[in-house]
Amino acid sequence: MKKSTVFNLILIVSLILNVVVLINSSNINSKVNDQRAGSASLKANSKFLESFFTYQTTKEKYEVIKPLMTDVGYRSTFPSGMEIPEDSAEYSVSSKMTGLKPFQFKENDTELEYLNELTVTTTFNQIETTETVVVKTVLVNKQDKWLVNDIIMIGEIAGEE
Repeated sequence: MKKSTVFNLILIVSLILNVVVLINSSNINSKVNDQRAGSASLKANSKFLESFFTYQTTKEKYEVIKPLMTDVGYRSTFPSGMEIPEDSAEYSVSSKMTGLKPFQFKENDTELEYLNELTVTTTFNQIETTETVVVKTVLVNKQDKWLVNDIIMIGEIAGEE
């Protein structure tokens, strides 16, 4: 073989190896970015659910969740669909969330869905009720921040009696 042929062959193999390394590097960076997005959205999801299900008054609940949500998501949380319920001197309600187990489902780069299993203890006029529920949250990425755009109560998990 001539020297120029050997040199060309080495050059071609070297170029192919560089392309393979660049492709793998790009895939690794993409996976790291996906993990960062997943981590940020998981934190946003957890913070929202903690705020939504752990509160001392209804007013407090709505004040705390507002910055964690889009306008559409926030309006969807009003029980009547129209306005925030007022706190009442006739009754007291508070709530506490424990045991959050989120499961992420990715739809695209700007929207993620979570199915969340959690336990909620609600106290209404000093009567406590505890239930395990499944809640779906939909988060959207707005200006590099994950916000809850929808919350859907899927159902209650029947407990052992």
